[in-house]
Amino acid sequence: MDKKVSAAPQFQDLIDAIKRNGISRQQWENILCVNKSIVLFIDQDRRTMLHHTAFHGRTSLIELLVQQDVELNSYNKNGETPLFVAVVQDKVAAVEALLKAGADPEVRNQYGETLLHVACNSKTGILELLLKHCDCYIDAANAEEQTPLHYAVMLEREDAVETLLNFGANVNVADAKGRMPLHMASSRGLLKTLNLLLSHGAYVNACDNHDKIPLHYAVQFGHMSLVQALVQQGAKINAIDMDGIGDTPLEVAIDASRLDIVLSLLQQGALQKETLLLVSDVAYPGRSPAELNEEYQDILAQYQEVGNPTRADVLWEVEQLLIAGKSIDNGESQEFKNVMFKLMLCEQKDFLHSMRENQQVRMSESA
Repeated sequence: MDKKVSAAPQFQDLIDAIKRNGISRQQWENILCVNKSIVLFIDQDRRTMLHHTAFHGRTSLIELLVQQDVELNSYNKNGETPLFVAVVQDKVAAVEALLKAGADPEVRNQYGETLLHVACNSKTGILELLLKHCDCYIDAANAEEQTPLHYAVMLEREDAVETLLNFGANVNVADAKGRMPLHMASSRGLLKTLNLLLSHGAYVNACDNHDKIPLHYAVQFGHMSLVQALVQQGAKINAIDMDGIGDTPLEVAIDASRLDIVLSLLQQGALQKETLLLVSDVAYPGRSPAELNEEYQDILAQYQEVGNPTRADVLWEVEQLLIAGKSIDNGESQEFKNVMFKLMLCEQKDFLHSMRENQQVRMSESA
């Protein structure tokens, strides 16, 4: 039978009664006995009586409607079935009743989301309940190629992450932007989730579509504890991305004005000699020794002119300044580029140090 869009006051009255839970099971049985056609009506948003009962979690009415042989998998205007609505609203009893009645657990909404995607935000155990019915969809991707595990991380639901991993979710699936769950945990500062993902085999050096590894994300968003954890787990401390001119985590930290992370990365081995050959090319592409020499002399003059005690903390390997002069004479432009790059970092670190001191002064003045 074709469903009809209802304009009948009786239908709206019943919907209001569902909201209030103002009619007993016996009264519902009497209503359905007198007028069975009400189960066929839909509202202007294409919601059936079953959609409304699922939304409000009226389990007894769901059971009565199922006995009337209603359509279990009809879609509202948002492409959601009654079961989907029950999951979104976190109505675990309604979900159980609909699954028991035979509702399809593998449906998707208009965004390509499965029940598992939306269940990641459940606080009533719906996710685990659904996994027992449709675990084959555990790695199903939405329109953005994100799996339920991506969702669980984005929603910062560590419990959902753990549940999905325990049921066998693939920890190394990339979304449309090449981001794996570990990238997302790194950007959000979720240390426990990050460790959980790593313990289940997450690739610590997985690259997104811009060749950013999780360490780039942790540095960019200033999450020191995650930076340290990723490096300890084997993250490539001098990995170069391709976003813009190509940045190492150290360069990202400098751009983000994070002196603490800059120092931490340096202490953990950033900018070893073999790496300098790469990053200096990034910093000074296509520059002639003559051009570099002019800039070098300007920087060196500034260092000689201004005595700053804080430079003792930030200007490491000062003897390289002397090597630079010899490198110019010998035509060793690559070594000279390396020295220039170190000088650039020193200037940045002095600037950052001054910023931090000024901030501390302002805080003490306002206290």
